[in-house]
Amino acid sequence: MNRRRCSSAAMGGFTLLEVLIAIVIVSIGMLGVAAMQATTLKNAGSSKYRSAAISLTSDMADRLRANLEGVMQGNGVVGTGYNRPRTTVADAVYNTPDPACRSGGCLPAAMVLDDLAAWQARLAANLPRGVGVVCIDSGSLGAPTFDGATINPQCDGLGSLYAIKVFWLDNRTETAGDTATTGAYGVFTTRVTPL
Repeated sequence: MNRRRCSSAAMGGFTLLEVLIAIVIVSIGMLGVAAMQATTLKNAGSSKYRSAAISLTSDMADRLRANLEGVMQGNGVVGTGYNRPRTTVADAVYNTPDPACRSGGCLPAAMVLDDLAAWQARLAANLPRGVGVVCIDSGSLGAPTFDGATINPQCDGLGSLYAIKVFWLDNRTETAGDTATTGAYGVFTTRVTPL
């Protein structure tokens, strides 16, 4: 009789241990599901910004096609027409709109500046730390970079294709230190022939 009680007590303890192990395994699984959900949400945000960047490059391509005289002014001459590589966010060309162009019309050169400024305003409104560059570029210099302050547009001025480059903060790690590195920013580039 004594043996039977010991055997039952030992089995009861073994069952309790099995339940505890099962709880630990289920808890680890639930943590994995939560981590996967968080990653999915971050990636969904990134996709949203990439879609906005694509739409905004399309907007600038349409502006180029609508102002062909402004395009012609920039062909072969850096810093004129739409051929405006920039290296800083504070570049006056991209930040000085001309309201007269929208209310009464203006010359093609003034329309270029208004287009660039209006486009930059839309980038800033729709993308976190959104910045854009328009320039003539064959793509031979490699990928453009942005670190939150300095832009390396990698515009070589060769050929007749205009490159429209958009940068935005795509910091999926969400650490403050990463916002000042090129790895924290997404970039989308498209090349168009406006003529």
